[in-house]
Amino acid sequence: MKRRGLLPVLLRALTGLALTGCDTALPERANVLLITVDTLRPDRLSCYGYTGHRTPRIDALAAQGTLFEDAVSDAPWTTPSMSSVLTGVYPTLHGLRSTNAHRLAPEAITLAEILRERGYVTAAVIGSFPLHSLYGLDQGFDHYDDTFTRPIWIHPDHEPGDAPSVLPDTPEEGAFFSLETALNNSRRSDAEVADAAVAWLRQLRSEPFLLWVHYFGPHTRPDWRRSPAERDRQHLSRYDADVREVDAEIGRLLDELAAHGLDARTLVIFHADHGESLGENGLLGHGGLLNRASMNIPLILRLPGTIPAGSRISALVRNVDIFPTVLDVTGGAAGVELSGESLMPLARRGTFARWLDRGDDTRVAYMETFYPAHKGFAMKLQREDGSEEAVGFARRSVRKGRWRLERREPHPLYDVSPENQPDLSGGLAEQVRGEELYDLQDPAGESRNVIGEHPQPAAELGALLDAQRRSERDAAPRLELDAEERLRLKSLGYGD
Repeated sequence: MKRRGLLPVLLRALTGLALTGCDTALPERANVLLITVDTLRPDRLSCYGYTGHRTPRIDALAAQGTLFEDAVSDAPWTTPSMSSVLTGVYPTLHGLRSTNAHRLAPEAITLAEILRERGYVTAAVIGSFPLHSLYGLDQGFDHYDDTFTRPIWIHPDHEPGDAPSVLPDTPEEGAFFSLETALNNSRRSDAEVADAAVAWLRQLRSEPFLLWVHYFGPHTRPDWRRSPAERDRQHLSRYDADVREVDAEIGRLLDELAAHGLDARTLVIFHADHGESLGENGLLGHGGLLNRASMNIPLILRLPGTIPAGSRISALVRNVDIFPTVLDVTGGAAGVELSGESLMPLARRGTFARWLDRGDDTRVAYMETFYPAHKGFAMKLQREDGSEEAVGFARRSVRKGRWRLERREPHPLYDVSPENQPDLSGGLAEQVRGEELYDLQDPAGESRNVIGEHPQPAAELGALLDAQRRSERDAAPRLELDAEERLRLKSLGYGD
């Protein structure tokens, strides 16, 4: 959309004056503190307008830096989303779609590896098993603390112990592995995460550093001693209390940063790996849908003297923009493969960017989930003889401006061996395939498919989605399929 008239010119001039009046030069080799909260919706933070409670420590961080009002993740569950953050590329390039079949490829270049090469001390404190070093996200970290003390799931007939430390050999074993992991020590409290991060800061002897701190936050912790309805009510009633708890623990971490005089020279990035549906589109949870409740995340940047305090940016931004943003303040991104772009130009423009970016619909966000390519989340379809099949599929989506296009297509089940995959003959594949367009400005939002009414944006976003598919590279799966197994999958109707 072209801007006309005098107002945009004046705003750009005022922005230039505003930046001239303060020190906005990028610092050399700033420290980096990346704070990740699992499953945190932005609309449950008071700095994003929530009135149900206050989140004073996160609010204070926003007041000291820049808050992005429309940030999205590229995957609605932890492991692929954080793989994107740590590599700076979409899952189409890093390839991690399932913890049943994949780990981050050793060839992947992580943020920690780049910063360590630049002389940074690198450390991570992890709150839950989906980011365990088994999945390869520890690449480049000098210190990777993934010690867990309690289960994600509570079951009346199981006494928790240590979670498995060796990945399984077959897809079917992988499904059991996930269950076994959740029932054993697979997370720790937010207070324990803060304790470990504070302890690391207290022993820090040199700068610059990269510290990644991951809190489990308001993620559901199912108690299987309760009925399904009671578990749902418990999650809904506990969500806000968990948000307030993680707010306090983040405050304790930031206080420690300040106590050591590090806050003035540290880029703080606060975000979530994904959101959480709390009843939207009939879902309580995350992973299976690409709706806004699952994909929108909070994102706040603070760097004193460089990022203006108290500014809010309305432009669409993405989790893959975090990686190039960090590189921007730690030595540049020349020669690094990226799916995103640095947020520093937007952040440094401060409050004026809110007006300058009105009507700017050129930014594109790609999203995907292969969660439904697991048996427990697959599509249940009936054959003509009345028998039921669990058919795996993937959702892929592109968002641009007010529009979001979503495409569904069959995919082999990650937790089922090739010889046991369902046969998609008899029209099953056609039942899975589909394409929908959503107008995010429509009050009906993502409950109404408008693809028949708006062919032009559907075609434009379809072309963008096709381009993402063409860029796709193979993952580095733990369980390689041989040629015969690949041919069998193709014969069952799963394409290439």
